[in-house]
Amino acid sequence: MLSSAEFVAACKTFVRRQMPILITVPLLCVAIALLYLAVATPKFTAEALLLVEPKRTDQPTPSGGDAGSQVPILDSQVEILKSEKIALSIIHDLQLTTDPEFVGYGSGVLGRTMELISRIFGSGQDTEFSRTRRALERFDRRLTVKRIGFTYAISIQFESPRPERAAEIANAVARGYTADQMEANYESARIATEWLQGRVDALHDKASSAQKAVTDRKTAQPPTNQAQLELRDLEISAQAYRRLYDTFLQRYLEAAEQQSFPVSQGRLMTIASPPVRPSSPKTFLILAISIAGGIVAGVGLGLLRDVSDQTFRTRDKVLAELQADCIGIIPAAIPEGPVSGPRNPKAIPTRAKSRTIVCSDSLIRNIADAPRSHFSESFRAVKLAVDVMTRGGKRLQVIGVTSALPNEGKSTVAASLAQLMAQGGGRTILLDCDLRNPSLSSTLAPNAAWGILDVTSGRAKLDDATWIDPATHLHFLPAANSSQLAYTSEVLASEEMAALFKTLRETYECVIVDLSPIAPFVDVRTAAHLMDSFVFVIEWGRTSIDVVKKSLDVAGDVYGNLIGVTLNKADMNALKRYGEVFESYPELYSQE
Repeated sequence: MLSSAEFVAACKTFVRRQMPILITVPLLCVAIALLYLAVATPKFTAEALLLVEPKRTDQPTPSGGDAGSQVPILDSQVEILKSEKIALSIIHDLQLTTDPEFVGYGSGVLGRTMELISRIFGSGQDTEFSRTRRALERFDRRLTVKRIGFTYAISIQFESPRPERAAEIANAVARGYTADQMEANYESARIATEWLQGRVDALHDKASSAQKAVTDRKTAQPPTNQAQLELRDLEISAQAYRRLYDTFLQRYLEAAEQQSFPVSQGRLMTIASPPVRPSSPKTFLILAISIAGGIVAGVGLGLLRDVSDQTFRTRDKVLAELQADCIGIIPAAIPEGPVSGPRNPKAIPTRAKSRTIVCSDSLIRNIADAPRSHFSESFRAVKLAVDVMTRGGKRLQVIGVTSALPNEGKSTVAASLAQLMAQGGGRTILLDCDLRNPSLSSTLAPNAAWGILDVTSGRAKLDDATWIDPATHLHFLPAANSSQLAYTSEVLASEEMAALFKTLRETYECVIVDLSPIAPFVDVRTAAHLMDSFVFVIEWGRTSIDVVKKSLDVAGDVYGNLIGVTLNKADMNALKRYGEVFESYPELYSQE
């Protein structure tokens, strides 16, 4: 569990390490947002307010009681406003099927592309029906109808690139709803009128028949008690039919009046006017979202890079993963322009002499050429680790330099370390024992006639095969440049090779050996018994942790006699972001 101070320190390190991502991603998001705002078509939203009159109840309380029963009614009115019937009537009345805003695909490349796709995958015919359906789809997408809170008011909003068109259609929807309600009431009244008319006619006939029966009874029968009773019944029946007839006649007249003057359930509270400001795109909201999203995306991408980065970039990573010290971090290249120290005019000979090292590789020559550069200072740290290391009370004499994979720069590290050792006054020799790929021999002694194989086979003496660097007095024993060996491991394990190393121990104070990489070849494991210790080179930010671990697991003698690890080809600017600072040499930074 990290303490608060450790967490803050880890956050600062993360920010410093991922600073390019944390800056670039938000800036990119803002740039995309600005580009969108620049090309997006402004849209305007006009709003009309419609009041739906509540149904009459015994206790019309908007906040409770029977008012709750109005909610389904209001929701139904919202759906009516969004119905296809009203939309189609407006499309027809305003002739929207001829408006490019509703049936066109827009101008530009995107519009033409959409039109081409529609023609390919569509019906291929631009009919009135297809234009109507296309206009209806766009109409529905731009129309918003919703109830305002717990009131009886309904908001009708319509979005359009033209503010006048937005207001026109919002008002048209409200008026279309009113007309639809009046049409519905008229149709209901008409049906009721027709039904009532039939009932009135029928009741009129019955009432007339009943009255006629009363009249006939009065004139046809004598006034007996029985006759009086029957006449009384007929009069009651006639009166009942008359009252029923009068009632239906009144309702019929009311229905006929309603049919003549239909009333809408809703009324327009606020007429939509053309909006002054666009409703979209929302500039400040989009910029705020882009900034916030960019920061979140940058942090997420930075964390993902940290988690997915299975390479070595810091000393702490080396110690945590390999339980070995990182004794040096070597820059990737020599900086351009003036270096922080004077150049040695004798560093690069002007012409080749017999067995004199002539090196055109500026990186290898940097130890002598720029003694106060970051490159040289990094190797001083490596040399210090070699000098202070002892084994069994004895100073280490034969140092093998190897790596897990080819092209990690181990030969450059071996040559530079050997030059620094020789500059210190110690008698030093550099061996190219990478018999698979003798790159040092090709660089330092391209015309060598003799090499290690000639010395071990007895065809040449050690002095005859050794080259000398006049700038640092470093001795160099190349490999057999012209020989292609199939069994290099047997050569390295031979008694002749052991005898050569014995001679070198007696002749030189320090022997630096450039070995083959461990992962593809077994040569290092074969020659491990000839070395006192090893410097393991890892390419900064490239070689995976898994490969290094497997290589060292296979070569147990190398891992067991390891002086330390050197991270090579490091990005100096990135090192500062990772918190790696050469505290021992602060004056180098002040002189840049």
